[in-house]
Amino acid sequence: GIWSQTMETNLLDQLYKIQKKKILCIGDVILDSYINNKFIKILEEDPINVIKKKDQFYKLGGVGNVALNLKNLGISVDLITLGSLDDKFQVIKKLLKENNIRSKIFYSRDNITSLKERYYISNYHLLRQDSEKIINLKVSLINQILKYIKKNIISNSYNAIIISDYGKGLISKNFFYKLSKIAKKFKLKIFVDPKSKELSKYSGSFCIKANSKEMDIFLQKYNFCTDDLMDNRKKNLISKFLYKENIKN
Repeated sequence: GIWSQTMETNLLDQLYKIQKKKILCIGDVILDSYINNKFIKILEEDPINVIKKKDQFYKLGGVGNVALNLKNLGISVDLITLGSLDDKFQVIKKLLKENNIRSKIFYSRDNITSLKERYYISNYHLLRQDSEKIINLKVSLINQILKYIKKNIISNSYNAIIISDYGKGLISKNFFYKLSKIAKKFKLKIFVDPKSKELSKYSGSFCIKANSKEMDIFLQKYNFCTDDLMDNRKKNLISKFLYKENIKN
């Protein structure tokens, strides 16, 4: 009908608008691995499943997935992340290159590639195994990254900054505090996918995209939960608390 055509036109108009934008993505990159297996048999002497590996493929995860999705929408994207010196990170570099994602990688000897391995049997998701290490970045490296970000903001007219925090160590409270000061100076809005249980860590954000579980953890501090957002009186109180944390949305 006419309504659906109008809605489609409006969505296309919005898409054309955002395609003119330039976004800076900062955060933890993850390597997503998908392993397809074939079911062979159940052992009689020990009742366990015997499976055989068929194939395996990799995808960009974490901030890499965010950057890829934006790029696939036709948006100009720059990515800043933390790298490691292991073989798995070579796969991430290859995927970034294959997808033409402009990236600046800062390396830490202490870091390992965050890996999420998903095991499937005949399209059934059996389990996921994670390998990760949470590191404390040296102040010298934090300052080096922030110096690069500031220089990049000056030479590029970004429309916004997206932070993908997966709690691996890059987005520390100290890092975010200094970054928010830079963003404020250049009138740049920061959008955050949060991981920390402390909302104050993201003080200075324009928008935080928390899932309901994360939001419940944030609101516990004020004796509220996400269900309270359906009550206008409680919602107004919650807005005031968020305002105190210096988070707009």
